[in-house]
Formats: sequence, C-alpha cells, structure tokens
Amino acid sequence: ANAEPAPEPVAVVLTPPDPNRPKRAGWWSRTKAALSGE
Repeated sequence: ANAEPAPEPVAVVLTPPDPNRPKRAGWWSRTKAALSGE
C-alpha cells in the first residue's frame, strides 16, 4: 500500500522558483534539464 513512493521529490519538482531565493533559479534549470533527459 505504497501510494506515495516519493512524496518529497514530487513536492520539490512541483515547487516553482522562489523569487526570494535567486539560487533556486539555477537549481530549477538543472532540474528541468534532468527531467527532460538532456
């Protein structure tokens, strides 16, 4: 009954770049690239 295999990564992926955290922009770019398989 493992309905949530990885709640943490999913939440992180759904989290948009925080304007208060400029560093997150670069992190998000790398994440999107990784998710795209590039």
